[in-house]
Amino acid sequence: MTKEDLIPSKADRLLFVSAPIVLMGSVFMMLVAIPFGAVIVDGVEYVIVGTQMDISVLYIEAVSSISIIGAFMYAYSSNNKYSLLGAFRNFARMIGYEVPLGITIVSIAIMVGSLDIVEIAQAQSPIWFVFLQPLGFIVFFIALMADMGRLPFDQNESEEELVAGWITEYTGMRFGLGFFAEYIHLILGSMLVVLLFLGGWNLPAFLTNITILGIFLPTMYFLFKVALVILTIIMLRWAVPRFRIDQVVDLSWKRLLPLSLLNLGWAIMLGIYMGA
Repeated sequence: MTKEDLIPSKADRLLFVSAPIVLMGSVFMMLVAIPFGAVIVDGVEYVIVGTQMDISVLYIEAVSSISIIGAFMYAYSSNNKYSLLGAFRNFARMIGYEVPLGITIVSIAIMVGSLDIVEIAQAQSPIWFVFLQPLGFIVFFIALMADMGRLPFDQNESEEELVAGWITEYTGMRFGLGFFAEYIHLILGSMLVVLLFLGGWNLPAFLTNITILGIFLPTMYFLFKVALVILTIIMLRWAVPRFRIDQVVDLSWKRLLPLSLLNLGWAIMLGIYMGA
């Protein structure tokens, strides 16, 4: 934060300055629609969310894709070969994994009959969707890790090959904003895992009668599960080596895409059965 904020002489100054704003903008646009839990007052549940939308899952998927544009602006404006190579890898990875990610989200929406993420979370009160769609959970979790650029999917900034990748020429606070956006995406992505598959803030039966924590118990239970998901992602970062870019692309188009389509068919059958 205290480092000098430099702009390379051959950089596109307008894009160079605007890139962090676009990247952070995608983060704050996601914050509007993602619930942070719920409070229960006099037996009535109030969801903690900025704006509840009928198409919130599509909105979240759409605005999260803006980060691709921000990352490319980081690289292109720098006029640096390492940054540009990192951006191209970013494109190949994120576009490839957005497809199975989106299909899995649609599978959940079909089963519930709603695109509202609040209604999807509330629909898991009887049973978590990870038990109804275990294949969808695996596809979603892997695709989400790749979409966030976490190891073993951080080919866009692999230090041994590309210095710091798409963010190489940045210093000071603009450099910090790039990594800050990545970690906020990590937190929000973990929230999506909990909301779509792990029951959201719905309390199990043995916790419903606990009054010590009062109205905030559902929110604390939700944040506890989010913390466990974040810990799992960090542990995978330590345990799994970085893949080659060709392995990453093959995994997306040859493995996860067919599995996501298979899960979509299963979700349609579940939706018909549950609707009946």
